[in-house]
Amino acid sequence: MKKKLIIAAIVIALLAGITALVFLLPDSEANTDVSASPDASTAPVQTKYLINEKFSDLSYIRVYDADGTLINTVLPDGNGDYTVEPKREGWNYDPDAVRASAINAATLSSLSTVAENPDDLSQYGLDAPVWRIEVRFGEDRDYTLKVGSPTALNNSYYCSVGDGNVYAVGAYSISQLTRREMDYRTYEFFPDYFDTDQMTYETNGEITYVRAVDPATDYEMLVRAATEEERGELSSGFFMEEPFEGLCTDDAVENKLINVAVAITVNGIFIDDPTDEQLSEYGFDAPREVWLKNTGGDEVHYYIGKTVGSNAYVMVEGLDTILTAENVSDALFSVNYVDLLFKLLVTENVRDVAKVEFFTPEGEHTLELSYEEPTEENKTGTVSGSVDGKAISSQNASRLFAHVIAVQVYEAYDPDEVTLPARPAYRFIVTKTDGETVTLELYELNSRRYAAFLDGEETGFAVHRDVLTKISEAFTILDEGGELPRPN
Repeated sequence: MKKKLIIAAIVIALLAGITALVFLLPDSEANTDVSASPDASTAPVQTKYLINEKFSDLSYIRVYDADGTLINTVLPDGNGDYTVEPKREGWNYDPDAVRASAINAATLSSLSTVAENPDDLSQYGLDAPVWRIEVRFGEDRDYTLKVGSPTALNNSYYCSVGDGNVYAVGAYSISQLTRREMDYRTYEFFPDYFDTDQMTYETNGEITYVRAVDPATDYEMLVRAATEEERGELSSGFFMEEPFEGLCTDDAVENKLINVAVAITVNGIFIDDPTDEQLSEYGFDAPREVWLKNTGGDEVHYYIGKTVGSNAYVMVEGLDTILTAENVSDALFSVNYVDLLFKLLVTENVRDVAKVEFFTPEGEHTLELSYEEPTEENKTGTVSGSVDGKAISSQNASRLFAHVIAVQVYEAYDPDEVTLPARPAYRFIVTKTDGETVTLELYELNSRRYAAFLDGEETGFAVHRDVLTKISEAFTILDEGGELPRPN
């Protein structure tokens, strides 16, 4: 009995499915006269090439706006590629963008045929086209593409090519053909040093000059590549000219100055040919300024106007255009110059030193040194020494000399604004093994700062009291037979 019921159920289900299929099938006598719809999504898909030519045969593309004004022209550049006209003085143009326009013009296809020979073109916006694009291949193969309204899907435009039909052409293809002159411009005014693998800026020693100026705060920082004469035996690659002169520490210059400056990135065009009122409105009455140069001869001069967060209006020297930029940091205009300076005053290597004479308020001492070269490769040599004729350990000899090296720049001062004592409070005379001497003299500026002179020349830098106090303490420790600590 159950088996019969199951069979009956299957038969009923099949009959119901057949009945539904009959109702779903179109009536053979139904009215098929359907009027064209402006909605390209309801039109039958019928891809068709509106232009199908050789890319290399392109003679020109001319783009006109709704008023009939020529926006730009794409032409062969004589070198197998294409260029845009008219060019704006001072700008470079993206060859890939120009090439994309040429390629799209050579192989322009439709997404669908929307209507054949419609009587009313206004419903497609083709009675007053948004753009008219004239394309020529060879000497006489001419095409005129008129671009009307966007389709209902907004992924395409209604277009005509003179054969009476209306086509839907992809929005991307139209965007490639209707670029304005400014759309072809490149924004790379200085090489991009961003390392996408490390997600950091890596200039790798390429930068030779950085200058940042803020007229509102009288801030100026100028750092350039140091000459061989300036470097001497030091490893510093940079020399500061403003606000004070002196060698710099490479890592500090890279991290605090260069990487901040090279991060400035222009990302758009805001106004060409700005008026005086617009320049004032967007912060160019007294702009902050940044200069950059590299070993390849590239250089850029930014004027930085009104800033919101890390975004700013900028101008580039030589261009009468207000641009938009990102990664503009206020930190660039507040770098502490002392943080960049190469801080060592005495830079001799212990292996090259025969004697150091100490003249301090607490007394006078003489450190005599000798250096024995290592007998094995990749080993360090041995330092021997004595203080006032009394032998001290190799470690203490090295560390006492290191306390001299630790007398570093603390901050700069203006020599014209201070009056120095007649005599130095501290004097250190370093005699090298070749007989050459280096004299460091320190004059008290106040209770915590001492003006530094090297070989009788005022450096313009001050030393902090703490490092000098530690030298005096070192001799007390030696007198007590103790072990000197490492200088901080």
